[in-house]
Formats: sequence, C-alpha cells, structure tokens
Amino acid sequence: MLLSLDWMNLFAGLSSGQITSVIVVAVIFTAAAGLTLLALIAFGVRSGIMAPAYSTRVPLASNTELGA
Repeated sequence: MLLSLDWMNLFAGLSSGQITSVIVVAVIFTAAAGLTLLALIAFGVRSGIMAPAYSTRVPLASNTELGA
C-alpha cells in the first residue's frame, strides 16, 4: 500500500499565515542545525591540528592507571 502525503491534512486548521510561519521556522532551524554541524567539524579539525603545538607529552593511560 502506497502512503501519500496529503498536504491539505498536513496543515489542517491553519491559516495561510500560520502555514508560512511553520515553513519559515522549519527552514531557520534546519539552517541553524547545518551551521552548527559545520562549526563543530571546522573547530574540531582546527583543534586537532593545533593540539600538538600547545599540549605537552602525557604518559600513556595504561602506565598512569597502573602506577608504573
């Protein structure tokens, strides 16, 4: 059975102004989520590249945990 999206029922009971508002908010939130994801990737890559320059040598976790 094929399911079809009935646009008349999707926005049932909303005026044209409210429908426009729903679509605008959805677009804004989608764009914000995309920009956030891009920023996380960009700053994550940047910090990964810069990390060796400003971090000191740390002992291996296994040596630290075992007290060796």
